[in-house]
Amino acid sequence: MANKAVERRRVKALVKEALERVREQEAKHYLDYVTYPTSSLTSLQLRDELMQEEHSIAKRTRMWEEVEKIVEENSNVRSNMEVTPSGDEGRVWTWIGSSGRRAAGVLDNGGDGTGRPLM
Repeated sequence: MANKAVERRRVKALVKEALERVREQEAKHYLDYVTYPTSSLTSLQLRDELMQEEHSIAKRTRMWEEVEKIVEENSNVRSNMEVTPSGDEGRVWTWIGSSGRRAAGVLDNGGDGTGRPLM
């Protein structure tokens, strides 16, 4: 029972971090599309980054399936299957909520009308 509670807390923390990373990626892409050529993150790449210390494949898979379910139910995230730059097809998450650009200091409808920061 204690292990389930620990896993639930870990899943909750992973969801929070995943949402933050997806939101940040959208903001970074908007501000510097050369360095960040896509506004999306692949679910598996994010899983590998966030769960690199989890060596049990079964536990990693079980927990990440829960994370995916919760993230994809979030109305600020769009989930699609896309071909990645490496040529693999995979699930990608894109932040579609309004706070991604605001978090990067960009006004959605401000300044010169482009939404980009004023210099």
